[in-house]
Amino acid sequence: MNKELPKAIAEASFKVFGVTLRCYVLDDGHRIINADDVDALLEAMSQEGPKEEGEIMEFAIWQRGVE
Repeated sequence: MNKELPKAIAEASFKVFGVTLRCYVLDDGHRIINADDVDALLEAMSQEGPKEEGEIMEFAIWQRGVE
């Protein structure tokens, strides 16, 4: 099994539910979020309070690969 691991070719950060998500685009096209940030996001999502639609939309556009 000599397959190379994918490498990050681009990165961005987004604030969603008050949490900064460090996001990466890999050379194989996958888009990933730093694992620690996912944990923080899930915790923030479980809390009551106002949600910023603009932040969510900006992240959703990135996630879908629409530039």
